[in-house]
Amino acid sequence: MKKASITLYLCLILSVLLSLIAVSFYSARIAAGRAILACSLEEGMFSLFGEYDSKLFARYGLMFLDGGRGDSSLRLHKLTDRTEEYASYIVNPGRDTGGKVPVSMSVPAASITGYVLATDGGGEAFRRQVCTAMKGRLAGNAARKVLRLSQETQTLAETQRSELQKNQNDDSVTESEQAAADVIDLGPDYSDPRDSVAAARRMGIMNLVIPAGRTVSAGTVDLADLPSGRSLQRGIGGIAVSKRGLADHALLMEYAVEMFHSFTSADAAEQGGLQYQLEYLICQKGSDAENLKGTLNRLMLMREASNLAFLTANPAKRAESLAAATAVTGLFGAPYLAPLVAAGIRTAWAFAEGVFDLRRLLNGEKVSLVKTEENWQLSISQLPTFLNSSGSGTEEDSDGLDYEGYLRLLLLIKSDTDLTKGLMDLVEDTMRHTDGENNFRIDNCIDAMAMELTVTAEGKELKTYEQYGYGMN
Repeated sequence: MKKASITLYLCLILSVLLSLIAVSFYSARIAAGRAILACSLEEGMFSLFGEYDSKLFARYGLMFLDGGRGDSSLRLHKLTDRTEEYASYIVNPGRDTGGKVPVSMSVPAASITGYVLATDGGGEAFRRQVCTAMKGRLAGNAARKVLRLSQETQTLAETQRSELQKNQNDDSVTESEQAAADVIDLGPDYSDPRDSVAAARRMGIMNLVIPAGRTVSAGTVDLADLPSGRSLQRGIGGIAVSKRGLADHALLMEYAVEMFHSFTSADAAEQGGLQYQLEYLICQKGSDAENLKGTLNRLMLMREASNLAFLTANPAKRAESLAAATAVTGLFGAPYLAPLVAAGIRTAWAFAEGVFDLRRLLNGEKVSLVKTEENWQLSISQLPTFLNSSGSGTEEDSDGLDYEGYLRLLLLIKSDTDLTKGLMDLVEDTMRHTDGENNFRIDNCIDAMAMELTVTAEGKELKTYEQYGYGMN
């Protein structure tokens, strides 16, 4: 009887111990299942994001996952299917060989809980990738140098504007200015240059400055079909995105100039409906002709203001304009109007000089932001017939800016949002004309994603969650 009681006691103790051991083994297997599941999702998403659009990366240095998988709209189920396929190699490593697995787990089921598209937030992810690509291309602190140059140019423009406002309404004539004008003889046949300049303005900027032998591109694009003109798809979820840096605008400008073409580019754009792509960023019209015309008009305003600031501040030029005004007003017997007419002649003179400036720019030459006596091209005697004149024949301004340099100044005044939208338009338009990318849409491009993976392990449902993206560390 005593022995039997001991045996029963041991059986009870052993049953408890065996239950604890069984529970421990079960818990260990569940814990192992959770670890395997987490690894499988991480590996699945890593492999999925490794399938970025290689053509987009090769052409523009941008790394996005094509959420459409070749279609023109998002196909998220294809992404979950692909993730499940990758994850299953971790969950069931012996599935193809018939081998045993440490933890019995069902086929994983993936679901997307959030994603960030390139176009979300006004193109925040797109802008970040552009800036990252340019930081890799620019050596050292080149981005800061670009930004500093832009700021210096703005300061110079403000100084010119202040000088112009101070002098443009000053019709007074000093004794020295009058004396200098009196010794200038323009001849009896000198005509009012304002008439010839007014006639030139009516011709339109394109007819005045396009180099001989060059034809304007007939390229067009449907604005309603571009990202900036259509309703875009939007991401979901609360995945955090990076904040902007101080030099981002300068990096966007440099990216635009490096990646896209303009009127003076040596080669035409490889693909896309538009050839003058930088001009599109400035004007965002539907044709090359409209974009070029709008850009040239903006450049003319810039050059005209700079030229007029020089004319109004330079005593010698003021004297020449007064001499021309005296000759003009003498024809209709109103010499007292000479100071007022001189101001009008300086305005016409600034425009005519601007025509010469733009011709130089479109021929690939440089033009200084600020004019001096040395680089001024058009004399007062040539002004009435300036369209038939070749100017003074001054050499190229080695310290000036070329055409793309002036386009940088126009891009400088664009907001980050507008510039980003324009860049997305050009990237999408170009990619659509690339072989195999005719369904490309920038709002199908995924930058980051959150995904949940579910399996059944040892009769228990297990879930894990993971975020992955190109901008995440």
